[in-house]
Amino acid sequence: MKDQYFGDVNDYRKYGLLRLLGSVTRLPVGICWLLTAADGRSDGEFRRYLHEPVRWRQYDPQLYDCLQGLLAPGINRSVKHARTWELIPGATYYEQLLQDDIHSRRSYFEGAWTR
Repeated sequence: MKDQYFGDVNDYRKYGLLRLLGSVTRLPVGICWLLTAADGRSDGEFRRYLHEPVRWRQYDPQLYDCLQGLLAPGINRSVKHARTWELIPGATYYEQLLQDDIHSRRSYFEGAWTR
């Protein structure tokens, strides 16, 4: 996951599914992003759905409306919005940046498990 991809149509689908599973099962939801640094690429721009409310909003209106906040001027794409906007109610988040070296990865997963 990269901040540059946050809020694309695949996120809308994933968050919608997690919201549904969390509400139906009443089990706690944990989010471990596997967040890596931005790479400057321009892919991940699959946000056209945010301009098509008739087609997409019906599936989860509250989630759709929140994600449309990404269209506001000055809003940066960041996975931290999922937590601050409460996209997945009651979820626990692990938002650390995942590094490539083995020591950092071990530490990362230990921290995620503890969280």
